[in-house]
Formats: sequence, structure tokens, C-alpha cells
Amino acid sequence: GASIDGGSAMAFNVPPIMGLSTTGGFTGYLQSFDGASTRELYEASLQIMQAANQHPVLNRVFTTFNVNVPSYRAEIDQQKALSYGVALENINSALANTFGNGFVNYFSYQNRNFQVYLQNEDEFRKTPEDVNNVYVRGGNGERIPLSEFVTLERQTGPAVVSRFGVYAGAQFQGNPAPGYSSAQAIEAMEEVVQETLGDNWGMGWTGTAYQESNLGNTATLAIVFGILMVFLILAAQYESWSLPLAVLTATPFAFLGGIGGIVLRGLDTSVYVQNGMLVVVGLAAKNAILIVEFAELQRKELGKSIREAAITAAELRFRPIVMTSLAFIFGTLPLALATGASDVSSHHIGTTVAMGMASVAILGSLFIPSFYAMIASVSDWLYRKRHPNQDRQEQAELGHDNA
Repeated sequence: GASIDGGSAMAFNVPPIMGLSTTGGFTGYLQSFDGASTRELYEASLQIMQAANQHPVLNRVFTTFNVNVPSYRAEIDQQKALSYGVALENINSALANTFGNGFVNYFSYQNRNFQVYLQNEDEFRKTPEDVNNVYVRGGNGERIPLSEFVTLERQTGPAVVSRFGVYAGAQFQGNPAPGYSSAQAIEAMEEVVQETLGDNWGMGWTGTAYQESNLGNTATLAIVFGILMVFLILAAQYESWSLPLAVLTATPFAFLGGIGGIVLRGLDTSVYVQNGMLVVVGLAAKNAILIVEFAELQRKELGKSIREAAITAAELRFRPIVMTSLAFIFGTLPLALATGASDVSSHHIGTTVAMGMASVAILGSLFIPSFYAMIASVSDWLYRKRHPNQDRQEQAELGHDNA
């Protein structure tokens, strides 16, 4: 392919959500809260880039901010221009449209709007001497070259000074090191800035990093609302407030197994773990329903006591629970033991669902019947307290579902 002297090329992963970010990894701006100059911002960005690339959690961290870009500064002799009757806005407009570009209007083509810009040809704006070929009209209509009023001085400075919010910022891009998540990389980058530059500096995030750092706690709300929806659906199905509570007693075992597996493997609680938790909560409720619903049928149809119904349900539903749980666990083991590309994300979600389901199958089968017996006993006691004159046989026929 073609070669460019002094040029370099870098490869980037695609962003996890197309359109939300230009590349994978994280993108943010180093900000000075006490109004540092562009030179101070540049020196600070070099310190951060060096420190970040030495951090074990971070990889390929770099900044696009540079204050050593060659450029020309245009000095306008305003008094001389006014003496020729040339308006300053005409000089600025001629410079901008000749050596830069100027917006003209829009035009529509095939149901899309396109912008029209006025710009000089490359060959007529390559060197500072090209300013001699640009003219403006004087007060008497005479064409006067811009070189009469404009002097170009060579200098170095920043090509672009971005502002992120109300502070000037130096853009940074980077990636988490192999084996680490983007959340850990964001946290590590903030630690590097704090330790290297102090409290007057900070990181402002954009793209997917912004969404992850500012909206990361919504996963907890999603799990809470997921549990609430399970409770409301079961309450409507069984026309009871007590039976859904017995079903939801399986969710702590799901969390215990999922988090325990993550801790034992030394993984972090990434978004894959959070999604896995939502899956395990639903599966835990499914296992609990097998026991609770069967026990309730034993009470209603066979007239067994709460204790007898719980024991019978635990004995007869143990095998179906274990078989379905083992089928799911063996199905997710390839994720938990995956190798190759994207193996870290597979480890997170596979470990969460496999260990969570194992915990529900073992501990849930032992404790859910006891929780059912306890909740059903409390429900029965409350029902008798509210209806002291009702016959016990009638209570059994009604199934105590109105508690």
C-alpha cells in the first residue's frame, strides 16, 4: 500500500454499541478544575499517559492533545486597513474562505440534506506566499492584496482545544488490559489521575464509558424490579400474597451462588454478571414454584397439614429439580470454561449462572420447604385471627389464599 512519511496507523476494536462511541475501550477528557493553560494541560496529559501505560489494568492509553502543531498566526494591521477603506470583516472573511472554508447553504439530494462549503483549491493555499494572490476591495473599489495588511508568523500551538463541559480538556483513549473489564479500566484511569495530579484534575467520560460510569447502578434497579415483577405475577396467578413470598425465598441462594462463584474465580462484577443474576433469579423462582405449588396442592386436595405437605413436596419434587438444574448447569459449563476470543465475558456470565443454579439446586431444595412451612403457618395464623368463627374445614377448602 501507499506509505506516508512520518505517519502511523493504529487498529481499534469496534465499540460494543455502534453509534454510541467511535472505538472500543474507553474515551474521556482530562480536565483541569483550576484553569490550567494549554501548555500545563499538555504536560499533565503526558504524565497521565506515561503513568496509565504502566498500570496493570490499562493498555494502549494515549492522548490526541498536542500543543506542538506547526501553524501560522495572521497579524492584521488594522490602522492600515482602515486607511485604505477596507472593512476588517472583509479581511477576516477572505482569509477564512481562502485558506479555510466557509459554509454557504444546504441542498437536498435523494431525500438527504448536504452542506455546501466554499473553499479554495489546494494548490492555491499551500504556502504563506499564496496570501499575495488574495485581494479585497478598498474604499474606492480598487483591488488590494491581503499582503498589504496581513503578516503571517510561523508558530506552534494546539490544533484543537476541546472543552468538555466548562473546562478545557485533553482527549484520552485506551483499553482495559487482557483479563480486565471496562469498568475496572475506568476506575483505574480515575485512580491514576488522582494519584498523579491531585484533586484539581479529573476525568470526564464520553461514549460508552460515560454510560457505564454514570448509569452502572441501574443494574441493581433492574434486578429489584425483576424480583418485584416475579412477585406481582405470582400474586396474580395464585391470588395470594403469601405464596409468592415463599417462592422468592429462593433468590438469596441464587445471589449467594453467583457471587460466590465470581469471588472464587477472582472475577469482577461486570455487566455480564449482572445479566446472569437476572437469569438465575428467574430460574430460582422456577425451582421454588415446583415445591411451593406442589405443597399447596397437597394441602388443598389431600387435606394434609402444612408440615406434611412441605415434606411431601420436598421428597417428590427433589428429583425433577436436580435433573433440570443439572441440565442447565452442564449446558452453561462451556461458557464458564471457555477459551479464546471473548473468553472473559463468557467466564463472567457462565460462572454466574452455573454456580447460581447449583446453589439453588442444593441449598434451595433444603430450605425452600422450611420457608414455605413458616410462611404458610404465619398466613394460617393471621387468617384464623381475622376469622375466628370460621370452621377449620372451610379454611382448608378455601386454601387460605386470602391471607
